[in-house]
Amino acid sequence: MKFSTLLVGLLFAAANAGAAEWQDSDAVGRAFKAAGVNGTFVLYDVSADRYTVFDRSRAQQRFDPASTFKAPNTLIGLTVGSVANVDQVEKTGTYNVYAKTGWSDSSKPGIGWWTGWVQKGDRTYAFALNIDIVDDADGQKRVPLGKASLAALGVIPAPSH
Repeated sequence: MKFSTLLVGLLFAAANAGAAEWQDSDAVGRAFKAAGVNGTFVLYDVSADRYTVFDRSRAQQRFDPASTFKAPNTLIGLTVGSVANVDQVEKTGTYNVYAKTGWSDSSKPGIGWWTGWVQKGDRTYAFALNIDIVDDADGQKRVPLGKASLAALGVIPAPSH
């Protein structure tokens, strides 16, 4: 999928979030409970024009984005050709995860982010996770909790133990 198509799709989705279908996810809620953190996770299925969310109320609150603002800037750079590549967090034969972490300590508790998208075949899923960071150990939970949330929704396979 061309990054310009992804960028337009994500911008359109953000502008029309009220029109898209929203579903709550108890499975993601269980992952947050197991991690022992407060936060939210939102997945946008571009093809289905559907949001799946844990804690929609928190998802609709405004928070300091920390360095996650670099993700849309990278998408814009890819679209106009000023950025040649973007780091992949995980690449397998069936899916690729592109994501960026962020951590803002301008409030108490701090806010930790993991945002990005998954390419799986011809499907694209955009996601955002934010959690309260009470101590440094919480910061280390962002990516594993994000992957657990993606797995709970069937976007990526559950990690094997």
